[in-house]
Amino acid sequence: TDAAAQESAAVALGKLAMDVGAGIRPRIVDVGAVPALVALLCSGTEDVKACAAFALGWLSPEAPTRALIVAAGALAPLVAMLRSGTDVGKRWAVGTLAWLTRDTPNLTLIADAGALPVLVTFLSPSQACPTGRSTCCTLRRLAMNERLRELALEHGTAGVLAVA
Repeated sequence: TDAAAQESAAVALGKLAMDVGAGIRPRIVDVGAVPALVALLCSGTEDVKACAAFALGWLSPEAPTRALIVAAGALAPLVAMLRSGTDVGKRWAVGTLAWLTRDTPNLTLIADAGALPVLVTFLSPSQACPTGRSTCCTLRRLAMNERLRELALEHGTAGVLAVA
């Protein structure tokens, strides 16, 4: 399939998932959208990856779906997007990671995927990427874990948060 079709499909799934009252999120998950979206995170164009992160972010409010997202292998490509994705992709990747940090087992997995140093750079005064609120939320949740709090401090979180 071509990139435009992949972008359209991912955006459509994300927009459907935005309709909280319709109970559509579980149905999207039930038809296998999570592994397909994670596959797009791994192999799509930068724009396709951003659209896939958008859809995953809107599917992430439910805990069972967050577990599926992690099990499908989304963490490494989401962190890779933080490093080298488009600004839009970074914003959606941070937002999805923020949802995934709501589950304690994911905290260490996200940190082990290399998210902490990248998230810290997003809070730097010289960083132009518009991820501030989601980045702060993600770092705050990661810091709830004692080992990760120490790791975050090693990466300069305290100094960056003081000026953010």
